[in-house]
Amino acid sequence: MNMSIKHSAARITVLACAAIGAAVGIAVQTLRLAIRSQEYHSLAVVVATNWPQAEDSYVAAAEDHARVIIEVLESSEMRRRALERVRALNPEPKETKLEFRVAQAKGSAVFNILATGREPKFTRVYLDALLDEVMAWQKEMAGRMEGGDPNKPQLVAIQSRASPSTRIVEDWTISLGFGAVMGAIAAAAVWHLATISLLSGKPHSDDQSASLSSIPPSS
Repeated sequence: MNMSIKHSAARITVLACAAIGAAVGIAVQTLRLAIRSQEYHSLAVVVATNWPQAEDSYVAAAEDHARVIIEVLESSEMRRRALERVRALNPEPKETKLEFRVAQAKGSAVFNILATGREPKFTRVYLDALLDEVMAWQKEMAGRMEGGDPNKPQLVAIQSRASPSTRIVEDWTISLGFGAVMGAIAAAAVWHLATISLLSGKPHSDDQSASLSSIPPSS
């Protein structure tokens, strides 16, 4: 009888955990989406110059070249220079924190630079400034090299400048469903742990009494 009552209590607890877990998951996803809905994307594209030719060592050389390009584009030095350029030439937009992601188009010399921020104009202007500073840096490096041509980009050339910032739009149905599912998974974990706890518990007093009553009295 006690075991049945405890199983019923455990089921009620699990249902409550499932409801709470789903609610918490949905709340977290709603907050994340609310924050994301206030962010904007701007995209620029550059193309690698002096890209390795198709030879036996092509793959390794291309990977090294791509790594250098990504390191330069994502470097703190380029970001610092870009910010100084924006402050000097376009001080109007409100400065906000930006995220950058550089991705190489698979199997090509094309690199996409994606800037994400909460102020659309600043996001686009900053990304354009970053491109300008990368080009200026390349000229500086070429000018220091013997026989270098400052007018010929040594690393990348601009294919397309920063696009107008577009607002991030996500599918709320999928995201909220994900939150509910994660809450249900958490509830299932609680149920599993509760079941293990019940099965590993000590025998109940009713069972102990029944066992004792089956022992014949000593003569």
